[in-house]
Parts: sequence; C-alpha cells; structure tokens
Amino acid sequence: MSDRGGRPAARIALSIGSDLLFASRLSAAAARTGLAVEQATGLDAAAERVASSQVGLVILDLSSAKIDPAGAIARLRSARADVPILAFGPHVHEARLAAARDAGATEVLSRGALDARIDDILRRYLAPTSE
Repeated sequence: MSDRGGRPAARIALSIGSDLLFASRLSAAAARTGLAVEQATGLDAAAERVASSQVGLVILDLSSAKIDPAGAIARLRSARADVPILAFGPHVHEARLAAARDAGATEVLSRGALDARIDDILRRYLAPTSE
C-alpha cells in the first residue's frame, strides 16, 4: 500500500498494555528512531486498528493478569493473520511468556531484553525498506 505520492504508507507499532512507564520508554524510542507508536485502549480496539491500518508491529505487554496471552494473540491473528506480534513480560513470568510463544507470537522477549533492543526492534519492523 502506498500514499498518494507513491511512497510506502507509514507503518506504526501498536502497543497493548497498561504500564505507563513502558509506554513512556516506547514513545521515547519512537522519537529517537523517527517511527510511530500508538497505544491501544484494549484488545478489541487493538484488533480493530490492526485490521484497518498499516500496523507493522503489535507489542503485547504480558505483565497484566487481565491479558490472556493465547486469547489475545488469537484475537489479533483473527483481525490480520500476518501482523507481527512481539510479546514481552518480566522474565519471572515464564508461563505467560511460554504461553505467548505457544500461541504463535512472532517474538517473545523478557522486559529487559526488549528495553535493551527496542530501537533496533522498531527499525526492523517499521523502517521503510528499499525495494
């Protein structure tokens, strides 16, 4: 898909979670890389956004007990099967990380690993590629 000028349409990262500190770090990473990040207000809103936009990456925070990893990933995949999903959470939440991996998340990282690599991850999924 392209805009009216023939350039590739902008892609965004869509973040799902309620951790305001992480949201702030993610926004800072987006500013550093010149890429766009939006925060979803809930899973239904996220699935709607994924289906109707140029979402290039979904970032799913598993630290909230309100998020069922398998259910969330299934809902996002039903909205758009090819959307990359990066699930992350505290390294001590091994079962939740494993559930996300088993449910088909594209990548599953600990919070520390994501923090250390967030700029590179955003570039990898969202930066325009030359074709």
